[in-house]
Amino acid sequence: MFNEKWTPEELRQIKALVAIGNTQEEAEQCVLDDRNNVETEYMKEMRIKAEKAGLLRVQARGVDGFGKKHVRTLKPNMTKREIIQTVAEGMEELPDSMTIINPERQIDFWLDGNHYSLTLTQHRPPKNK
Repeated sequence: MFNEKWTPEELRQIKALVAIGNTQEEAEQCVLDDRNNVETEYMKEMRIKAEKAGLLRVQARGVDGFGKKHVRTLKPNMTKREIIQTVAEGMEELPDSMTIINPERQIDFWLDGNHYSLTLTQHRPPKNK
């Protein structure tokens, strides 16, 4: 149907989708959607449910005191992500470029030839003695 150049991995995906009962056109469209990162309404609902349940995890890399590297899996902080996204939406009016460096922590932007960055910090609650 589509005059696309398929990679070997995409061809395997198309064959697998056809094998489970999809038509050739549906299989090709599915692979194209994956290639273009198209998110359907159903996929969006499932992603939101996974985010609320904390199923989507974030990787944090670090080095311990002995120089050994390790990777920790963190639960994403949706409140911090929403704050950064809201600030970024409010800054869209700036004439110069603005980028989100870390979706839970930092925004960089240029204004009047100067480089600025905003860093969000969430403080720990005080300990009760």
